[in-house]
Amino acid sequence: MVTFPIGISYSTRSCWLLMIIFAEVGKQLVFSANFEMRQKEEDFLWKFYTETGGPNWLINGVDNENITRWTNQSDYCSWVGVTCNDNQRVTKLSLDGLNLDGNIPTFSEMDDLRVIELHTNKLRGSLNKFFNSPTTFLNNLKDLILGFNILSGTITKAQLNKIIHIEKFQVTTNYELGGDYLEAMCNLTNLTFFSVGQTDVKGIIPECIGNLTNLTYIDMEYCPNLSGSIPESFSNLTNLETIHLKQSKLFGNLSRNFGQKFDKLKDFQISMNNISGTVPDSIKDAIKIEIFDISENKFEGELPSLVDMTNLTNLNAASNRFTAFRDLPAGVKIINLSNNNLNSTLDEILPTLKKIDLIDTINFQNCTLHGPLSQELWALNYDTRSSIQFSWNKFSGRIPPLLVKINHLSRIFLNNNNLEGSLPEDINHLRALVVFDITGNRKMRMPMGEYFDRGSYRLDQGDMKSYSGRNYTCPTLKLIKYDSEDSEILADPYFTDQVNCTCNNGFFGEAGLCVSCFEEGAYCPGNFIKSPINVLKHYWGNTSNVGNVTELLQCQSFGRKNSTCSTGDAKCYMEVESASTYSVRCRDSDEWTMCSRNRTGRMCVDCLDNYYRRGDHCFKCIKAEPDNAIGLYMLTSSLVLGFLISVSFYAYIRVRHGRRKSANRAIILTLEIVFLAVELTLCMLNIVEFWVFSFSAVLMILTLCGGKSKYSGITEVFVFYTQALDFMSPDLEFMAMFVDNVRDFASAMKSTLSFRFNGLECTFPGFGSEAKKTWLLVALPYMSIFLLAVVFIFGIAYKRYISPLCLQRPVHPRKEREIYPLYTGRYTLALLNLLTDKEIAILHNFGGMFLTVSSMVSFPIVMKGLQGVAPPSRDYMTHFPTIEVGSAEYKSILAASCVCLVHGVFMLFFSWWLIYFYWEKQQQLMNSVEFDEEQKKTARALINMFVGRFFVPYKASIYGRYCELWSRVREILLAVFIITTSHQDDYVVEQALLTCSVLLVSLCLRIRTFPLQQIGKKEFENWLEGLAIVVLIATKIGTLDTRDNGRPFVAVTIMVLNGIVILSFPTLIGFRFIEEKCSKIDEQLDDGTSESKKGTGVEDIAVHINTGYIQ
Repeated sequence: MVTFPIGISYSTRSCWLLMIIFAEVGKQLVFSANFEMRQKEEDFLWKFYTETGGPNWLINGVDNENITRWTNQSDYCSWVGVTCNDNQRVTKLSLDGLNLDGNIPTFSEMDDLRVIELHTNKLRGSLNKFFNSPTTFLNNLKDLILGFNILSGTITKAQLNKIIHIEKFQVTTNYELGGDYLEAMCNLTNLTFFSVGQTDVKGIIPECIGNLTNLTYIDMEYCPNLSGSIPESFSNLTNLETIHLKQSKLFGNLSRNFGQKFDKLKDFQISMNNISGTVPDSIKDAIKIEIFDISENKFEGELPSLVDMTNLTNLNAASNRFTAFRDLPAGVKIINLSNNNLNSTLDEILPTLKKIDLIDTINFQNCTLHGPLSQELWALNYDTRSSIQFSWNKFSGRIPPLLVKINHLSRIFLNNNNLEGSLPEDINHLRALVVFDITGNRKMRMPMGEYFDRGSYRLDQGDMKSYSGRNYTCPTLKLIKYDSEDSEILADPYFTDQVNCTCNNGFFGEAGLCVSCFEEGAYCPGNFIKSPINVLKHYWGNTSNVGNVTELLQCQSFGRKNSTCSTGDAKCYMEVESASTYSVRCRDSDEWTMCSRNRTGRMCVDCLDNYYRRGDHCFKCIKAEPDNAIGLYMLTSSLVLGFLISVSFYAYIRVRHGRRKSANRAIILTLEIVFLAVELTLCMLNIVEFWVFSFSAVLMILTLCGGKSKYSGITEVFVFYTQALDFMSPDLEFMAMFVDNVRDFASAMKSTLSFRFNGLECTFPGFGSEAKKTWLLVALPYMSIFLLAVVFIFGIAYKRYISPLCLQRPVHPRKEREIYPLYTGRYTLALLNLLTDKEIAILHNFGGMFLTVSSMVSFPIVMKGLQGVAPPSRDYMTHFPTIEVGSAEYKSILAASCVCLVHGVFMLFFSWWLIYFYWEKQQQLMNSVEFDEEQKKTARALINMFVGRFFVPYKASIYGRYCELWSRVREILLAVFIITTSHQDDYVVEQALLTCSVLLVSLCLRIRTFPLQQIGKKEFENWLEGLAIVVLIATKIGTLDTRDNGRPFVAVTIMVLNGIVILSFPTLIGFRFIEEKCSKIDEQLDDGTSESKKGTGVEDIAVHINTGYIQ
């Protein structure tokens, strides 16, 4: 109830009442508006809390119970980081370092907010969103602290003008925040704190910055898109306390009066720019500077006196072009003048350094200081744990003695000078020493006698240090201090004569000289005082001169258990001859050689003198001693001659008597087998060389193949099987479980039909070279035809001229007759008319023998030819790695190889021509009515004698007709695939696939046609060839498993299969021989006589030669 004084009129009372009413109404209206604004602020703060991960906020890195006030019902003015005015309106939001994680908001509901401190959080988003806040709010904003966040966007000049009353503007370390807005900062007249360092701000520092006289802090460091120079108006900023302009691409000169008015400046850092010229003397007027950093610019001349800067503690003028410096204040602790061109002596700069009260760090690295070190260096006033750096100068002489105890100097760097001698004898006076670096002083030495005598040092093997560019690691040298932890002496390894130094991984050598490991075939583990090269399996050391290995090469034979080269135990060691020259020698086990088993030469291919190769190893030649030389040579000669006589007698009976003397031929064949057994026994006992057995075995195979056409198919398969096995599996990897002698003997046996006469060079030293062996191989078929021609001519001469004179036998006149219906050429007919019927038959038979020899040698000849023409490797022949390209033997081998290839191609086309010509002739004879049956029979007999081996053993089919031709193609393809991949370890699988593919095609053709003759009613020969091809395929595939010590079951299976095939050949030959005997007995019973009539002409010969022609 409102009361009024007595005497007041009614109208007056009414006015007063109305005023009271209006006042109450206004008050209620204001309260209502304030309440509404507070509600909006609270909603904004709560939304900001939830959108920035409020539950995860931290204070000083840990949870704080005060943050929970944001989640209860208390007044938001009591929330952490929120400050309100008397009207309970928010004026300050300080949430720096609370791990805020979210987008920067628009402060549209915070009209009274004047200070925003949100630095050191994870706020993100474009700052343009912030500048979309109400203009009234932005105009009244005083502090905007948003540094150390993840903000982005581009600030414009117009946006910066919105915060016209800003005093503190800090957006530093927001790397994606940019814009060209520096000119607009000149309008912010109230600005005292401006920090945009480590942002993408662009442009130059404007000249108008001098109008911002209230500035105390300016930060534009690490701005990659800033440029220009420091404007002269900078000198007007008299209230500046901090200037940070590091690494911002500034250039130009400092103004002449720069620093004259900076009487409040404490922190001045403009390093890592391109500012040039001289430092003005006026800089000394900034007497309150504590940090003075002008390093990594292009200042030159003399650094002015800074003695008036009494507060200076950190001076950094490194990496400029100063030539001198003046007095320094006594209170400076850190002095860094490194990388300048002072070109002075230590005695010239020590007077300035003596005036300093307490030195923490002195750095005069790379200042072209020269002369001797002064003993006064130890007498400076050092602070606790101080450091001196005089490295990369030109100091000479010895390190001076200390003479007094120094309790505070902990780090001394005198590396990379020209010092000499050893360390001071009283180095133990450095009581606080932690590191003493004397590396790079190549004349400094500590003789190991001195090292051991003093007992003041030790080499710490547990603290190994690697030296850049030197490829080795050495134990650190420690100074023994009995009252504290040992100090580390950083010294070059040669300071201690590289004692206990080890090469790094991938290097080898001795201490002080470690070089890169060989690129191939080597593993260098390092960590040894004398670090070796561990040679991998099957590698050999190539030498540039005697005893010096320059590289490791993969041996010719790889992937096997018993290698002729390193077996994985070989090591190579460096033998140092001088500081920069060395040699490398390799040894396996205890021998200084890379070869084993009596081998030598490049890649251990050759055998030692008086040794020959048999299988995988070298065996000593059987040298005749003087007392038994005659006996040994007589034994060898008798064995060879005896076998030759038996073969000759066999051929004589075969030609002279035909089937009538089959019993004698059986006896002689048995005698040949006995000869072979005796020779093999003597070879195994090392009484005669192995070539004697090989030679006899080849002759016997030729006898079986050429003498009896019934054996041709069997021997053809046997020869191909043994040659293919020899070339596809030269080292018999599947027999690795046997002792070496057994495997070597088996390898030598299978190489017999490849015409590698092992040990021939022992008896005939002239045949030791690869060139002569190649020429001998390609000459075999031509030597055979030459010998056959000599025998034929001698036989004719003997029968026609010698025999009638010596034995008084009459010469039978030749009858004029029509020649057999085979040849129509005039010269051929004229030649044949000079011969008798039997001589014509013998001539055709000799021709067949030549074709037999050529066919047997064809596969080895093609292989030899491809080996010789293969592209060379490292200036040596690929398949003969001891023969250098361009040498005389290389040219000889190349010529012989070309002849081999020509022979292989010739035999392919010559075989085709003979098959075509004589097949057509035989067909013409069979269909002809001009000749009687006797003439046809005689002609067919001659065909079978000459080219019967091409189709006599085969059926009358298209494939059978050209079966022998396919055999030549098969051999050429196998030779190409084997040779092109035999020296590439990565292509072992490819070689197996290619060779097995050829054999599979051959197998399919054989199964499809079964071309070989029948024996009785069973095609044993066809099945035998199919079995041989299957076993060859299995052997090649199984070798992939056994080459690296694979499963024993696979190796045993392969050996059993090959054993079955090998035993099948003599069994089938014996079966064929028995069949022939039984057939002869049946004929005798049918004719009622035990003897056949004697024949005299070609007709008689035809009866007694197993023609086997195609019916």
